[in-house]
Amino acid sequence: MGRDPRPHAVNTIYHVTARGNNREDLFLSDKDREAYLRLWRKYSRELEFDVYAYVLMTNHVHWLIRTGRVSISVVIHSIHSVYARIFNQTHERVGHVFQGRFGSQVCLDDRYLLSLCRYIHRNPLKAGLVENLSEYPWSSYSDLCGKRNDTLVNQGFWTDYFNEPIAKGVRELVEGKAEEYELGLTEQPPFKCKSNDKNEKRPGLDELAGVIAGRLQTTTEELQGESRLQRCVQARKQFIIEAVRDHAYKRSEVARFLKKDRSLVTKVLQGQF
Repeated sequence: MGRDPRPHAVNTIYHVTARGNNREDLFLSDKDREAYLRLWRKYSRELEFDVYAYVLMTNHVHWLIRTGRVSISVVIHSIHSVYARIFNQTHERVGHVFQGRFGSQVCLDDRYLLSLCRYIHRNPLKAGLVENLSEYPWSSYSDLCGKRNDTLVNQGFWTDYFNEPIAKGVRELVEGKAEEYELGLTEQPPFKCKSNDKNEKRPGLDELAGVIAGRLQTTTEELQGESRLQRCVQARKQFIIEAVRDHAYKRSEVARFLKKDRSLVTKVLQGQF
């Protein structure tokens, strides 16, 4: 039975979590972390979404983002599918890198937004990785405190929440006591956030095809055509896999969209093509 598609609402803020398969490490080196962040910079521009906060831990990640025209599912799967391929090639391994579906929770009010900013950035401190949060290089905290200026993070967004300089406001929020912002987020990361999944409108096949085609430097028309160019063949395979496995489309629907025989879809899913 297919999985329920995720909800999609334009211009919505999400707390996204994902972890390594079987709780294994997502990053084995700083080069892995840098490659992962490069993908977020690339796709934040291409898919037009904003990053408000993030942290990369050893075997899981947290992101606070606002979606635009593209669904949260397409955003995360676009980035994570490419990273998984890079990670496996780099470390000469096969298999899943991320465990199951990512978690996503809609942020509906300002207080919860601020609690998430605090919670996300305090992860390295709670894990005992650093004694001072500004020493941790794999989060957006240094950017929001003015010690680094990574274009990945939309720093201007936070100026709306503080009547004082953003660095001071964020530092007091994250490093202060601020019990009023905890909201039950102090213990375990909410990996099982699924409260909105069953109400979601999944991305259309045309939307998904456009994203994958752009990712692999081809076009939707070429996906639906007869081209045997390597980039077109690879994009066609990726489209089939993501449409069926990640978004629960029927094989017949995918075949009809691609203008191909259903047997092609089956062969791709079985690894025979």
